[in-house]
Amino acid sequence: MSNSKIENNLFYLFITIVLVLQVYFILINEITFGGTDNITHFQIAKYAFKYPELFLDHWGKPLYTTLSAPFAFFGFRFAQAFNVIVAILTLFVLYKTAQSIFAEGALLPVVLTAFAPIYFFLTTSCLTEILFSFILVSATYLFIKNRFIFSAIVLSFIPFVRSEGIVLMPVFATA
Repeated sequence: MSNSKIENNLFYLFITIVLVLQVYFILINEITFGGTDNITHFQIAKYAFKYPELFLDHWGKPLYTTLSAPFAFFGFRFAQAFNVIVAILTLFVLYKTAQSIFAEGALLPVVLTAFAPIYFFLTTSCLTEILFSFILVSATYLFIKNRFIFSAIVLSFIPFVRSEGIVLMPVFATA
């Protein structure tokens, strides 16, 4: 079996382990990382269907609210599941990005990201950082694949996930 095939199999095994671990933490934990911001993001998403102006609330981050509202409608644990799904998608895109850059060893950035302490704890929260990482990694992947217009389009959504993301636009423009 070739090294890339082994690495791909290890990646899917790793993603499965991370998914099971995060779902386990959602089910057993009474509290999550993030404090009141965590609860506020959840409540904005939960009540956005009842009060549509919440979809445009900048503190709640419009893109995060729009994407997480269908999950939050069913409760806090489902809203947490949204972040877990986005985290898994982020790790998948990160793996594809790393494969484009490195001939071997693309699994290492995925492992380091998944188990970075803050990222690991935020995965089961209702905070916007996980969606931010997905948008950033997706824009980077498209950029590396010379899909500059699509990368710019994806990157243009980043201020609607986290305001701090605006500082990344000049970096991409310079590159």
